[in-house]
Amino acid sequence: MYLIVQLDATDPCLTHGNLNNPFRSTGYVARYGVDPMLCDQNLPTGWYRFVSEVGGKMPETKATMGQCETYAPIWLKTSHPSTADGIVDRTACINFNDLNNGCLPMGIKVKNCNDSFYVYRLVPTLGCPMAYCAGTKKPCPRGHSGLFPNCTVLIKKDFPFAKVPVPTVSYLNDAEPQVTLKCSFDFPTWGNVSFEVQWFVNGRGVIPTRICDNLNESTCNRREFQLGTRDYKPGDSVRCDIQARYNTHPDNKWTKKLSSHLFFAGIEVNCEQLQSVFYFTFSISPSRG
Repeated sequence: MYLIVQLDATDPCLTHGNLNNPFRSTGYVARYGVDPMLCDQNLPTGWYRFVSEVGGKMPETKATMGQCETYAPIWLKTSHPSTADGIVDRTACINFNDLNNGCLPMGIKVKNCNDSFYVYRLVPTLGCPMAYCAGTKKPCPRGHSGLFPNCTVLIKKDFPFAKVPVPTVSYLNDAEPQVTLKCSFDFPTWGNVSFEVQWFVNGRGVIPTRICDNLNESTCNRREFQLGTRDYKPGDSVRCDIQARYNTHPDNKWTKKLSSHLFFAGIEVNCEQLQSVFYFTFSISPSRG
């Protein structure tokens, strides 16, 4: 008997981190030395989707200093792939002081997810302030939500820790050969609460996922997060943490993290003896934690 673990089975369209910062848009121009500057130097390597309402696609035209809330914006020199292309290699450009016509090249990977959105495999930037661009629409100024000129004043209020739901870890009961774990929680479908969920495998954190970063966006009703076999293996101890904040103001603080029980990712073997002492039947299922 063999236990086969497919390490590269996870589809980045299904498992990715979300980046939700409307000021990544080329429609926003920061003033150097006056406005805050964005930097992706501490961004963990991994697959990401840009989910802000300003747009989720990296620009294919040169971004200039100050655009995307950064000094050295990163844009995509080559075109985006089609769904049929799968995961492709693409050339991104760092525009640092317009050197090499605004294109100091770097490699990234991109995937088209059924023409619904794109995901990008990003790496930390080489320095600061340097960041990835996404979207073209003009965001409202800080302290407001929406797209200019339809802006709404945001409300500053911290989310009570007592209302943070306790997450649970289980597995998808499907017919797939690899076992996908899921972290789920119960909470009303409010559109003004953001959640950040992070998996931990043997104490090592996996890229966190955020939902509902903006008021009433499409992810606000999501209550389940998956972990594929690319990120864990049999015998690992797995848990997921959750924290929350009101998304009504950028200065609202995240609560402390609340952890699930520790889940042992193993197999459970049940043995049943038949009439003959030489024959047994075995049933194998994922462990229950």
